[in-house]
Amino acid sequence: MPADAPVSASAAVFRLKESNRLANDPADVNYSIQVGESTVDGLELDATATFAAWQLLANYSYTRARLTGAIDVNRGEQLSSIPKHAASLWAVHRFGAAGLPGLRAGGGVRYAGPSWDGSGNNRVPSVTLLDLLVSYDTGPWTLSLNVNNLTDKTYIATCLERGDCWFGTQRRAVVSLAYRW
Repeated sequence: MPADAPVSASAAVFRLKESNRLANDPADVNYSIQVGESTVDGLELDATATFAAWQLLANYSYTRARLTGAIDVNRGEQLSSIPKHAASLWAVHRFGAAGLPGLRAGGGVRYAGPSWDGSGNNRVPSVTLLDLLVSYDTGPWTLSLNVNNLTDKTYIATCLERGDCWFGTQRRAVVSLAYRW
């Protein structure tokens, strides 16, 4: 595709191997043991489309992360805290045609599929979160407001094999000022 095409897409396929992976000792979760090799296979797809004042951005990832050469009872199971499926979709509008050339605003949705704690006992449910951005460019300066988890959704982000679970980040707003030279 030409660099100035209104639509672009990319794809990546990957395989990672890790040896001597550590996991909690089933006899005592305060200690770790080597459980062998893990393999992570994945696919990432990205697409961007620009039409008039709108830009759409989409991302999808599939990650199969498992113990492969393990002595562990969880051999072949998805590794802890890694969802198989994740996706995001954003729409951003530029207000140049409305007489505000530096202003842009947009919203996005992020999805993370369910994951496990590593022992197979605690399932972390999938979550869908909404985000927002507003920014204004003027010359080399950019003022931005980003709000993550716009609806302040309460969700479990991750769990460990020993049973500890953590909530995800609450609504968070970040204001930033950047200078480009």
